[in-house]
Amino acid sequence: MRVMVLRLHTGLMIFGIYSIMGDAMGNMFTGDPDYVPIVKVVNMPESIDAIITINEIEAEIEEITLDQVASVKADIIAKDVDLLMVYPFDFDQLVADAITLGGPAPEISMFFNSTKPESSSVYMLFTALIEGYEMSLSNVINLNGDIDESYDLATDEDTLGMVLSMILPFLILSLLFSGCLAVTPESIAGEKERGTIATLLVTPIKRHELAIGKIISLSILASLAALSSFTGTILSLPKIIGMQGGDTTSALSNFLITDYLAVIFVIVSIVLLIVSFLAILSAYARSVKEANALAMPFMIVTLLIGILTMFGGASSTNLALYLIPIYGPTQTLVGIFSFATNWTHIAIAGISSIVYAALCGLLLIKMFDSERIMFKR
Repeated sequence: MRVMVLRLHTGLMIFGIYSIMGDAMGNMFTGDPDYVPIVKVVNMPESIDAIITINEIEAEIEEITLDQVASVKADIIAKDVDLLMVYPFDFDQLVADAITLGGPAPEISMFFNSTKPESSSVYMLFTALIEGYEMSLSNVINLNGDIDESYDLATDEDTLGMVLSMILPFLILSLLFSGCLAVTPESIAGEKERGTIATLLVTPIKRHELAIGKIISLSILASLAALSSFTGTILSLPKIIGMQGGDTTSALSNFLITDYLAVIFVIVSIVLLIVSFLAILSAYARSVKEANALAMPFMIVTLLIGILTMFGGASSTNLALYLIPIYGPTQTLVGIFSFATNWTHIAIAGISSIVYAALCGLLLIKMFDSERIMFKR
């Protein structure tokens, strides 16, 4: 009966997950709805300015000169500016000449960064506005017409970082949880079910030592399994993201040894927390089946966190979020794989996870000391 109730709750949680996934996927392509994009313009025409005013476009628009274009492009690459629009001098007159005299179509250049959702969103917005204006003028405007010019200023590193930060945190979290779930219930709930836990509890070893030993040994096993799976994932990355030739060096050369050490530290801290919590559930359960059922809601929440990071864009700058169990460490993985390793975030998330694991360990010790919990049938 208890297992059936848990499965009903799990169904409701799955419904909630798909609802949240829909919102997260929408935010992935549109960015923060409260964000005000930063737009730089060279030679803003009166006609385009009027269109922006009529449509009540919310953006921080600043006119610049041609000699500032190079620095603004660098700001777009750094994701500090969202859009650069370059109009020819006397644009409106050129449009009029193209209509009445058949002169050349004036060209507009728009530069953006496709790895920043807000930049892509404002680019598509202004593209739609200009194309609509062009259609009203019998197609006399040439938008981004230079085939030799790259208007998307996202670097190869940015593009790779976006792909890795979407794929790897979710994969790692899934592998970690599956590894922990494979060994923890069997080690505690399984021994209760078979009756062998009684033999362990009457040995000369103290019960708190037994509880701590369970957590440490299970964490080591789960970490080794997760690291093995993670290594296989890393080596297969070029195939996953479609790199030509499958050269793993090209995918990994941008990471430093400190980045890999950071990933290992985060993985170990997550494993400690997951194993400690699953150990509590296993100690409470009567059987492995019940322990697995109790773990299902926790698994769903964990996978939901991975899904949110997959569609959530860049890692958060809010330090308080890195104190949230599972979510904080996963956010640090997003930063690492985006080539934006932040050791402050890693320290906060990792240490807090270890503290939470220690608190779970204390609760597990109390449970091991309870005859009613350890010998219930």
